[in-house]
Amino acid sequence: MVALAGCDKDDPTPFKAENLTSGTGKWKLSALTLTVRGQTEDALDDCLIDDILYFIDDGTYQLQLGVDKCDASEVDESGTWKIHSKQLIMEAYGEEPEAVIIKLLNETTFKTSLELDIFGEPSTITATYTKQ
Repeated sequence: MVALAGCDKDDPTPFKAENLTSGTGKWKLSALTLTVRGQTEDALDDCLIDDILYFIDDGTYQLQLGVDKCDASEVDESGTWKIHSKQLIMEAYGEEPEAVIIKLLNETTFKTSLELDIFGEPSTITATYTKQ
């Protein structure tokens, strides 16, 4: 994912999909923060660090949950993905598409942010993944 440099103005996708899928296509969550009202806190629970997210070059993905689950009812997830401009759009099978903003995408690091309201407060979740 070395696509940040050299982004052409005519290129609607400044981040290259092959950076997600190259090598093993396997990513682990290495940092997760939540920012509310300017206050940022670490949100990376132990139950998330053994999950593996695979991006496959046919436009599908698989999220394989590790042994340590956050909730006993959690199951592995799969679906489709695509990069459009600065967004990663993922659609789990049977679910509505979800989009996150790509902040960084290179050969070793993938960083996203998601803006949302939590109890009426504008908030940002920032996730950083490391290629395995």
